[in-house]
Amino acid sequence: MLLPLSGSPQTAAVAKGMKQAAELALFELEAPSLQLLVKDDKGTEEGARAAAEEAIKGGAELIIGPLFAK
Repeated sequence: MLLPLSGSPQTAAVAKGMKQAAELALFELEAPSLQLLVKDDKGTEEGARAAAEEAIKGGAELIIGPLFAK
């Protein structure tokens, strides 16, 4: 999941809420085979690209985000 965790205070608050919602959903699902990886995209196109590349290198099979995309 790509989120702007280090963006502006308002954006970071939304990102934190989305992260917590994803964690809660994963907990409710009770699927131990799923792992949530959260990467900070810094709210920029360059940050999103770097975060996606890092997630792929980390074994991500599905990427959700970035929150702000053109």
